[in-house]
Amino acid sequence: MKWISVKDRLPEISNTTKMLPTSFFSEDVLLLNVYDKISLGYYNYSRNKFLDTYECEILEVTHWMPLPKPPKE
Repeated sequence: MKWISVKDRLPEISNTTKMLPTSFFSEDVLLLNVYDKISLGYYNYSRNKFLDTYECEILEVTHWMPLPKPPKE
């Protein structure tokens, strides 16, 4: 998988949240910021921010990447 620039596009809204009009956020993705730090998080469309699993903002995100599929075993 390749990194996707946030200037090109943001992660898509999760299928599980499309039914909830007040909660538009993406699936979990890998995030890369300007300091080359990789984090796990998601994009919250309601707040226009990348957040981690603790709801803390992840600053200066430049790229993102979908998570790989889990093993089938």
